[in-house]
Amino acid sequence: MKMLQFARVQIISAVQEGRASAPHFWEKIECFLLHYRNLIQFLGGSEKRKDDLSFTADFGDQIDETLIIAIEKVVKPLVEKYSNQISKYLAHCTRLRHELDRDWYINEMYFELLPAIHLLRSAFGLQAWNQQGDMVLKWGESLLDTSLM
Repeated sequence: MKMLQFARVQIISAVQEGRASAPHFWEKIECFLLHYRNLIQFLGGSEKRKDDLSFTADFGDQIDETLIIAIEKVVKPLVEKYSNQISKYLAHCTRLRHELDRDWYINEMYFELLPAIHLLRSAFGLQAWNQQGDMVLKWGESLLDTSLM
């Protein structure tokens, strides 16, 4: 979760500082996507390999079932919406990556997942993240929108 937040902050800083076209900017996007996909698959993915950690399988006995249901309600749609897209985009030498220079709506993705992060943190007695001053872009704006650069 911390790497996801770190990558998002790095992306926003790059946009603010006019560094959104540098190769390192795309590295930050890939970092965000990788950690986003890993987190949504951990919390709500149903396709698992034998050695994959699973929130419900590995930690479900430590958490109230209503909290697990609430987290899955947030995350399962995100797995369906983003998991395959991200996996195909991050894979090397795919047609999708070659042909599609797409916008990733980082803030929208982040704020769609944030309720599950807050629930997860509260399940383990951790304080919810303070978002004051953290959001630079409006919800739903693309980081690749040229009006932001």
